[in-house]
Amino acid sequence: MSNHMNRPLLVSYRIDCLLSFIAGATFKKTSLECYCAQRSSRPAVDMSKLEVFFDYTCPFCFKGHGYLMELLQKYPDIEIEWRSCEAHPRPETYGRHSDLCVRAMYFALTHRADLAEYHRVMFQAAFTDRADIEDINTIVKITKGLLEEDELRSALEGNQFEDKLLENNLLAWEVYRFPAVPSYRLDGKILESKEGIGVSKKQLDDFLGANC
Repeated sequence: MSNHMNRPLLVSYRIDCLLSFIAGATFKKTSLECYCAQRSSRPAVDMSKLEVFFDYTCPFCFKGHGYLMELLQKYPDIEIEWRSCEAHPRPETYGRHSDLCVRAMYFALTHRADLAEYHRVMFQAAFTDRADIEDINTIVKITKGLLEEDELRSALEGNQFEDKLLENNLLAWEVYRFPAVPSYRLDGKILESKEGIGVSKKQLDDFLGANC
């Protein structure tokens, strides 16, 4: 799924939000350079990890997730960093917003829930059940038995993990400037999704084989 945001209008907004959440800033920054400078002062990212950028409402991500799950049997030593993001972040009005799905994913990670099962139920809700994933009650309902209901509701109502959502959106669309998702990053190498096409299983297999 491609991203068609009006970037000039949204970049400074999203950077301001990200810095506020991550750094606890009470002042605004309006340039991408400020964000990158802050990141460069932090410990280096473990480049052996495969970063997977995806959106739960993206059909190509749904298909790509299946490919990756199959290929992990061939590459068992890969450590995945799931970077769930939005192809159409708020305040954009196109399509469904998956921000609650993203934040609930980080809740699941924090509480050591079965992430594979979380991905399964969330993709099923988005594509098979066509559930209203923009509603907190729906997210709580579809993850019943997997996540603690009251704690999840409290986390979503309290905007927990909004910082991770904003960070992933910014990385996907402004730092790496992917044309679409799913897209992947491993050992400094990038495999980008083509708009309206996605990434084939062979492309993903070749990418992993060449960089693992």
